[in-house]
Amino acid sequence: MELDRFRNYLLGEGYAPSTIRKYYNLLEGVKEEHDFSLDKIEDNYKIAEFVHKLDRTRVARNNLCKAINAYMKFKGRDYRLKLKQQKGTRDRWIPTLEQKEKLLSVKFSNRYYTERNRLLIRVLFECGLRAAECASLKFSDVKKRKRKGRKQYYVMVEEGKGGKDRRVFISEGLYQDIRNFEKFYSGSEWIFGNGKGDHIHHKTVRQIVYNSAEKTGDEKLIDEMHPHAARHYRAVELLEQGINLKAVRDFLGHESLETTQRYLEGENDMVYKELSSKDKYFQKGNKSTGEKNND
Repeated sequence: MELDRFRNYLLGEGYAPSTIRKYYNLLEGVKEEHDFSLDKIEDNYKIAEFVHKLDRTRVARNNLCKAINAYMKFKGRDYRLKLKQQKGTRDRWIPTLEQKEKLLSVKFSNRYYTERNRLLIRVLFECGLRAAECASLKFSDVKKRKRKGRKQYYVMVEEGKGGKDRRVFISEGLYQDIRNFEKFYSGSEWIFGNGKGDHIHHKTVRQIVYNSAEKTGDEKLIDEMHPHAARHYRAVELLEQGINLKAVRDFLGHESLETTQRYLEGENDMVYKELSSKDKYFQKGNKSTGEKNND
């Protein structure tokens, strides 16, 4: 395969250096290990058959599909490869507490990425947000207020699914960790900025979760973990703690109780009452150990 020219092509197309390295290494790897060369295969079915039978994780095979599709475009061949969808399995799978802790303990190449990715995963697990909702969070969306003599911390999710706004209550520990991240690591209005004045794409949220799962070495996490699994985890966690189903529905931003029930008309005050009285994140001893910030 013309991998050197392919690498230059990707550079000219504006691909990130990390993506270029990944695609190059994937194609070089299958070429050496399996004598697999796209230039020698004219039958598209054989390409798909090879990838689907390859003894690698779904994430690795999916990345290989992306590399092959980019190479096909480089060669001017009209072909797009996609893995078969996993019907009805991914949405039902929920990680364990141990697997969640593994994801939160992952370290990346530098401290910024480690702290950002850890915070993103914590937000997904504690707030139960959709990937797009998480990606577009601003620091100004994270608020605190005093109500009936108690401090309340929450995230305002604006224009969530269905165009609806909702208030998602969070623990003081998560609030402080977000403020510390803003103080020490961020120069943007977005919690998860892309370095270009905007927030990251929801697909980037998925990629961060996938990358974290790969670094754990846990095969089940590598094969199954995705942002929505954290949302399911949170829903089940709340229900198992005996929190009112309507409160869970409002917390997740569902339109109907039927949708919430598949994850196993209240007011925000009811949501907070249920969470603060029963949810372990709000109990004493779960505050951030980081530097306090009174913003």
